[in-house]
Amino acid sequence: MVTCTKKTKKCSEHCAMLTSMSSASGIESIRNAQSQVRSKFAMTTELDLTVGLGPKLGTPFSTKKLGGIISDMREDAVKIKACASLLHCQESGEDCHANKVARREAEEERIRAEDHRRFQRELDETRKLDTVLDWLSSKSLNDQCFARQEKNLRGRSQITCQWLFSHDEFLQWQNNPPSSPILWVHGPPGSGKSTLCSSAIEFLAKSSESEVVIFHFYDFAQHLSPEKTLSILATQLLFQYRQRLQKIPDELQKIMRTPESLLERFKTSSRH
Repeated sequence: MVTCTKKTKKCSEHCAMLTSMSSASGIESIRNAQSQVRSKFAMTTELDLTVGLGPKLGTPFSTKKLGGIISDMREDAVKIKACASLLHCQESGEDCHANKVARREAEEERIRAEDHRRFQRELDETRKLDTVLDWLSSKSLNDQCFARQEKNLRGRSQITCQWLFSHDEFLQWQNNPPSSPILWVHGPPGSGKSTLCSSAIEFLAKSSESEVVIFHFYDFAQHLSPEKTLSILATQLLFQYRQRLQKIPDELQKIMRTPESLLERFKTSSRH
C-alpha cells in the first residue's frame, strides 16, 4: 500500500484509489496521467498564444484558466508519482513472495530428501539385521527363551522373589566386581529357581538403562551345543545394540565373512 507524505484531500483520494491497483492497471494509470499532462501542456501553449494576441481576447480569463490547468497538472504529477510508488511496492512484494515460495519449496525438498535418506538407512540396517540373524540361525530358539521368561513371570505372585534383591550376596554380585561372575542358586526341583531367575532378569533390566541383560534357560530336552547357546545370547545382544544405536556394528559384518566359528571367536575374545 502506498503512503503519501502530503496529507491533501486529492492525494488521499489517489492513494485510496491505488491501494488495490494491479501492476497492469497501475501502468495504464501512469500512461493516462502522462497523456493528460501532455494534453494540458498543449492547452497552456494555446493560452499563451491567445494571451499574446491582445487584451480584447480576455487575458484575465485566460490567465485564470491557465492557473487551473497548471493546478490539474500538479495533481496529475502527484498521481503519477503515487502510481510509480505503488508499482515499485507491488514489484517488491511480488519478488518477496516469490523468494518465500522458492525458500519454502527448497526446504520441503530438503525434508523429502532427508526422509528418503533416513528410510534408506533404516532399510539397509534392517537388511543387515536379517542377514546376521540368518547367519546366527537362532531366532526361533531365542523366541522360545523369551516365551519361557514371560511364562515364569506370569506364574508368580506379586511379592514373590522380592527377598532376593535385598540379599547381601545378590547386592555384592550386582554392585561390585565379584570374585566369581556366577551367582549360584541351589534348590530341589520345583522349588522356584526358574521363577527366581526370571525375577532377577526383570529386576536387572529395569534397574539400569545403561546395562545390557541377556539370558538363556537350559532345557534338558533340547541338548543345545555351546555354539548354539552362544548364538542365542549373541542375538539378544544384537537386538539391544540395534535398539540403542540404530545400526549394526561393522565388526559383526567382518566376523560373518570369516570362516572361524562363533565359538572360536568367543574363546579368542575371552582370552583378550
